[in-house]
Amino acid sequence: MIDDDSLPGKVAQLLSEPHPRVLAQGQRPDREFSVSPLGRAQAMLCLAGDLVTEADYGAAVPDWEERHARLRVLRDELSAGVVVGARRDALRAEVENLCMRGRARWKQTERLHLELAAVARRAAAILLHCKERQAEIATAGLGRADEIGYLMAMRDRIDAETRRVLDLHEQTAAISVAQLYAAAAERN
Repeated sequence: MIDDDSLPGKVAQLLSEPHPRVLAQGQRPDREFSVSPLGRAQAMLCLAGDLVTEADYGAAVPDWEERHARLRVLRDELSAGVVVGARRDALRAEVENLCMRGRARWKQTERLHLELAAVARRAAAILLHCKERQAEIATAGLGRADEIGYLMAMRDRIDAETRRVLDLHEQTAAISVAQLYAAAAERN
């Protein structure tokens, strides 16, 4: 609980929270993928990650702006004079609520980024396994049909990870992987 003496300091601390950030198009690393089904699946996975990150940013900004607007009003009220009694208790409760809202928003974004990192690790493991398996197929002299079947199965696994990514945010959960492929094809 915030004590009376630290209430203005807590408001100032909360106002120092930086504005949410997202990587602009120019700040993202260049990504080039093969035109193979597996390469397209990788591209869709990255596109899904971008969409989810942008959706989270789109939710974080208005939340931040709303909290900061309210905190500025509270700061002005506290600096205008002595606030006592029930009003001071109400201000303290509101500041605590705004603090918890900011923390919850930050944790939501953190969870999203942790899950995106986990998906990236799983996708990298799938791709590594795929590369190793292709070498085994070539060494064993198995036919092209075996290789294509294996690659399509790996593409399906990457697409499953793409589905997981899209499900991370309510704004992207309704997008199917097929819709993502179609939208990407329209852009090119």
